[in-house]
Amino acid sequence: MEPPSLAYDPYDPDVNADPFPVYARLRAESPLYHNPERGFWALSRHADVSAALADSARYSSDHGPMLDRGAWGPGARAYLSFVAMDPPDHTRMRAIVARGFTARRVAALEPMIRDIARGHVARAVEKGSFDFAQELSARIPLDVISELMGVPPSDRAGVRRHSAPLTGRSEDGARLTARSGDGARGPGAMTEEAVRDLLSLGGYYASIVAERRAAPRDDLVSVLVADGGLSDEEIVAFLTRDTSRAISFGAGRHHCLGAPLARLEARVTLEELVRAVDPDYDVDPGGIARTAHANVQGMVRLPTRVKPRLPSAHG
Repeated sequence: MEPPSLAYDPYDPDVNADPFPVYARLRAESPLYHNPERGFWALSRHADVSAALADSARYSSDHGPMLDRGAWGPGARAYLSFVAMDPPDHTRMRAIVARGFTARRVAALEPMIRDIARGHVARAVEKGSFDFAQELSARIPLDVISELMGVPPSDRAGVRRHSAPLTGRSEDGARLTARSGDGARGPGAMTEEAVRDLLSLGGYYASIVAERRAAPRDDLVSVLVADGGLSDEEIVAFLTRDTSRAISFGAGRHHCLGAPLARLEARVTLEELVRAVDPDYDVDPGGIARTAHANVQGMVRLPTRVKPRLPSAHG
């Protein structure tokens, strides 16, 4: 029997749930794939993608990395920051922002990250049954960056709520589907709700930037403000950008500045989990929900049951 014709649509729920068979066929049969309906070309082989990420002369990032009509275009830099820029604008802005993510600054964050991770893990273990994706994977990184930015704890639930639709899901993991009249490209595309949430986040971060210009603190926003090389709009765009990247943390000029921070968060969280959780845990496969987003592969619901690790008896 002939295999079905090769078709790759990142908004297809079946592809979204398990993209790897399609990826294998792309690499073998069509390493440069064209989807005329969605209007994109896709590279699938690691060497080709790595070369493209490093070649800004041939492959432009000016319109951003997202397929959604509401997100792709000449205005993408307004909310994707330097992710949607080419040199020399990208070079200028990245150099300024990088001063807030030096190795020394990131290493000094470990105690704060451990406090946040330990608190979330302890609450999850106390409950016994919890959503690993919602209550740990989503909250710990967002609480860390909120701490860096000086977002007060009382505002963080709202920040999480406005950030959730950017993955194509609501905060409770329900799939968001764009209506045909809103100009989006289909299931998983950026919906009107996601656009509104993005604008709300931008407005909130703009208020923080204004506060730091008036009264600087010891946080990331104050570092960016104090440099003097960025406008308020550029700082807000950096704070609200979509940080999903290809090839893990990307490559070339667009390698993710936050990669060392993300690795530190992952290491600390895993250490706290190993310390607090018995290895005999359970996951409910029927409750798993994956992201509905062309640029993000992962889970937005992962029901998990755990037991506390008992102290070891030695001597």
